[in-house]
Formats: sequence, C-alpha cells, structure tokens
Amino acid sequence: MTPPEQIFEQRLYRHNRPIIHWLFQATRTLGPVVSIPRVGRLVNDAMVARAILLDTDHFNSHGPGSFGALITQALGPNALINMDGPAHQAYKRALLQVFSHRYVAEVVAAFGQPMVEGLRARLIAGETVDFAAFMRDYGGAMACALIGVPIDRADAPAEHDDIFRLATEIMAFAGDGKKRLTAAQVTRARGLADQLYAYVRRSFDGALGDDLSVTQRLRAEGLDFDTVKDLVTVVLVGATELVIYGLPRALAVLIDSGAFDQLRAAPDMIDSAIDEALRVTTPSNVILRSVAADCVVEGHRFRQGDRVLIAFRNIMRRADRFTDPDRFVLGREMPPELRRLPFGAGPHTCLGAALTLAEMRQLLGMLIALPGGLKIGDRAFNRGKLYPGYTRLMISPC
Repeated sequence: MTPPEQIFEQRLYRHNRPIIHWLFQATRTLGPVVSIPRVGRLVNDAMVARAILLDTDHFNSHGPGSFGALITQALGPNALINMDGPAHQAYKRALLQVFSHRYVAEVVAAFGQPMVEGLRARLIAGETVDFAAFMRDYGGAMACALIGVPIDRADAPAEHDDIFRLATEIMAFAGDGKKRLTAAQVTRARGLADQLYAYVRRSFDGALGDDLSVTQRLRAEGLDFDTVKDLVTVVLVGATELVIYGLPRALAVLIDSGAFDQLRAAPDMIDSAIDEALRVTTPSNVILRSVAADCVVEGHRFRQGDRVLIAFRNIMRRADRFTDPDRFVLGREMPPELRRLPFGAGPHTCLGAALTLAEMRQLLGMLIALPGGLKIGDRAFNRGKLYPGYTRLMISPC
C-alpha cells in the first residue's frame, strides 16, 4: 500500500514535470549506472555519485550537457556553479567567509524570527494559514536580507514576490533536461537576470555599513559589482526556490505520515526529522556533470563528452539501503555517505545548505511547539519549475 505522504509527493512530480517523473520511476531499480540514449548516464548509487562529485579532474560543472553550461548562457561565465579551478576556489572562499554559522544564525534571528512569531500567533488564534504563501514571503524576506534590500517598507511583500518570481523563472530553464537554451530562451533568461541584478545594484551602491547583506560584505572585501552580482545572484536563485518549495513539502510529509505528532512528543529529534524529510522529498532531484576525460568510477566506465545525471531522487530511495523507502520514518538511521548528500559534495557543495537547515529548524521548531497538532486542508501544486512544490498548502490547528 502506498503511504499517504508518497501519494502527494508523486502528485507533485506528475503535475510539475510528468516526463521527468516517469524517467525517475522507470530507472529507479535498473542498477547503479543507467545509460539512457540521448539523455546521458544516470547514476543511482551514492558511492558512485560522491566519487564523481569529488573528482574534478574527470568531471566538471561547465562542460556540454551540464547545469553550468545552461547557467553560463543565462547568467554569464562567472556564476560560481559553472566554474572550476582556482577562480572558483577563490570566490568560494570569499563566500564561505560570509556564510559562517554565526552569520547564518544572525540572519535567521534578525529577519526570520519576527515572521515566525507572526505565524505562530495566527495559528494559536485558530486561523487557517496558507503555508506556501507564508513561505514565499519568508523566503523573499531572507532573499532581501542577503541582497541588502530593506524589508521594512510598505512595498516589501511585492518585492518578495518579484524576487521569488525571477528566481523560479530563471531556474526553470534548467528543469526539463535540455542541453542548451535556444536563442529566445537566452534572451528571456538574461532579461530576468538583469531584473535581479537591479536589486543587487541597489544594495551595492548604498553606503557601506555593518549590515547583514552578502552584497555589502563582498563589496567590503574589495570585489567589484560585476563579480558581486554574479555571486549573489546564483546563491539567491538556488537558495530561494529550494527553501520556499522545500519547507512546505517537509511539513506536508511530516503531517501526512503521522510523524508530526511523534515529533511534537520528541522535539529533540528535529534534526533526524529534517534528514528524513530531505530524503523523502529530495527537493534537489539531480545534479548534472560533464565528463572531461575517460575514466572508471567504482567499476563503471565514463567516456569524455558523456553527460552524467546524479539522480538524488533515486539514490535516496534505494530499497537495498532503506527499508520501506517510500515511507517517512522518524528516527530512521541515515548512512553517513547519504546524510544530506542532496546538498552535493566536494567543491560545489551547496553554499546555502547551512541557511536552509537553520530555516527548517526555526520554522519546524516553532510548529511542533504549538499547543496542538496541525492538519492540512486544500493544497495545489506548481508546474514546470525546477523544484516540484506547493503553490497552496492550507494548514490549521487541530
């Protein structure tokens, strides 16, 4: 019997990109590495995936068929996730200095906590709340904090929505397995990027101060605007959509599976719940790599020019690694090599992982501390986006 949490997860995928959903379903049990004509080599094994992500000599993020190649067309050659080598390492070091655990804690406390307290008050008052809409506002506020756009103005909600729209539309160009963008798509993507750059410019041109924006901190390090806009934009478009769509899905699988009430009784298991939610939802389904030179990985041969698709959605549902893999199980033991693997590994590990995890702890921590449980009412799904997600998820106290 299909568990209820998986029924809704399957609906999310079918509604968003049905062909991609079918591809994952069809290849899930076909072996560690599957060759798909005109698509590439699909990796279903964690050990092979990790080895590829760590091997920058034979696999890169900017060659033909990679996600980086699409990003280059949309955002230019210096967008970090389409870079390898010394330049990438230098920019990554600069961002890692900014994205310290202390910085993440400060941002979440300063910009997230007031919004979370507002949500708490509404739920305690018995309101039915659209959690997907709340997350668009919350994620937009965090994005404005990263960029350095003030959020205490009357038009802040509209700007939150605008930034979310721009981020999701840019990322959607990479969501259907294409190897290159058409000329019309490039024009459209660059127009969207220019609108995001305008937000970064507003912060960059402001007076330097002791604030929490990534833009100002990178400017203080001596980086020019063209470099800063590329770095800030790529962090922005990845982290914004991931948390805005990912957190409602995490909450939904907790409630649908019945684990939400279990977690309320054992709040110290919140990190275990987050790991299991990331495993079940795998909000980042696939990472693309291009093979730069012939090689053998864990007994599997890859040839120069191959396109590699690391299928996190399949990897995290391997029946030989997880008992009843489609079910959410609070307290499930997570093999070390799989824990948080969907954030990547090696030089291109997701910079926003710490922020995403802190946001999940903040929001889920508040929700499980409410006086009573939660129930889900109406829900609706997105379509044609990079990350499957809810456009509406109505929650209310029970």
